[in-house]
Amino acid sequence: MTKPHGLQLEFRHSGDQKVLHVDAFGTLTHGDYEALEPVIEETLDDANDNEPVLALIDATEFRGWEPRAAWDDLRLGAKYGSDFDRVAIVADDEWKQWASRLADWFVGAEIKAFEGKQAATSWLLRQAS
Repeated sequence: MTKPHGLQLEFRHSGDQKVLHVDAFGTLTHGDYEALEPVIEETLDDANDNEPVLALIDATEFRGWEPRAAWDDLRLGAKYGSDFDRVAIVADDEWKQWASRLADWFVGAEIKAFEGKQAATSWLLRQAS
């Protein structure tokens, strides 16, 4: 029996901030990333060039990647990472927090991991100095 997996996406406005909410759950597959890429492209196309796009990723139910999906994750991060201003990752496991710090080296956006969604949202929506 196949276990549930995937990415749920929702694009929201918070004041003048555009936020892409992503819930990752289960073990992600190549198909999950094939579905994700057009949504990212559409989100970025709809954003005004002068407005930052933020991302809130809830990885508390995330369990890992299939090998090809891990490559997809790196590829998408390199391709679109500089289009985001900040990325907050909600991660309950140390390995997920470590992975977010590693991603910060490859992605143009500022990335930070949090144990709770409230702290992640507060940091994400802070006004740029």
